Amino acid sequence: MSDGAVVLVTGYPATGKSHLARGLAERLALPLVTKDDIKERLADELGTGDGLWSHRLGQAAFGVLFDHVGVILRAGGSVVAEGNFDPDIAGTILRTMVTAHDARVVRVVLHLDPDEIVRRYEQRTASGRRHPVHLDAEALPRLRRTVATPYVPPDVDGPLIELDAADPSACDPEVVTRLVRERL
Repeated sequence: MSDGAVVLVTGYPATGKSHLARGLAERLALPLVTKDDIKERLADELGTGDGLWSHRLGQAAFGVLFDHVGVILRAGGSVVAEGNFDPDIAGTILRTMVTAHDARVVRVVLHLDPDEIVRRYEQRTASGRRHPVHLDAEALPRLRRTVATPYVPPDVDGPLIELDAADPSACDPEVVTRLVRERL
């Protein structure tokens, strides 16, 4: 894997971003930085709180994520970064980083039918396996409204790999690793 690259794995919640990002990081032998891992660690130390607190921790987690990506790029390394990035905020930050560190970005975007996103999210919520800071049951009505419009990834120069998250073979980490390597 060449140095100075960010493999950005993004899309709406419950599309399989985390699973794919972990597989990519392992196969590419790169560090993985995820918004949810950071948010959960912050909540372990600071508490889970209410919806507003969860949102604030999420915003702080994105800040820490981008700080980590910047540190890795400054050191000449490459990284896999995963989260449901806001296209405007993340795009601006990433464009600045890419320019400052002469880095490259490959965006891997998972798309999924809105009804399937909601079904997966409800299933995930019912499982009780997610960290309580996410307040998944409370977030479900907002998710239903959000997924009514297609996900837009951050606008950054570089290849865009769009995947149908309903197709397990398209989202196989081995297949996607090959696609990422071809584009870097």
